[in-house]
Amino acid sequence: MRRYNRSGSDNAPARVWAVPGGSKKVSPGVSSFANNPAGAGASIHPLLDLASGMVPAAEQAQAVVFLRATGGMRLVAEPQRALLYDSLYAAMRSHPCAIKAPREAFDTLSGQLEGVYGFLAVNHLLARVGQVR
Repeated sequence: MRRYNRSGSDNAPARVWAVPGGSKKVSPGVSSFANNPAGAGASIHPLLDLASGMVPAAEQAQAVVFLRATGGMRLVAEPQRALLYDSLYAAMRSHPCAIKAPREAFDTLSGQLEGVYGFLAVNHLLARVGQVR
């Protein structure tokens, strides 16, 4: 989980920092619910619980959530993908935390963008990017 903060005017730089303990993987992945879209929604409750516990209650209404699935979802047919994302969106909307997102925030990353994020993640872990020098 990353926190982004923009304070002051629109010209002020955004601050980005990692939230300690802000990572959780749930299994099975979203694509495994292709034949049971309703089950996909329940699968993200642990992630929403984590986010609501990490984002202060006073800031939750302004928090932005994105759910970007990867390779497995690219193999799911478009009609099923839409049903899965609708289920995930409905689960987020009905979760008791105040963190919400537009339906457009639930989508599949392209293979190219997934590669870029992978490159950045590896290089961040190797301290080659993201460090102030």
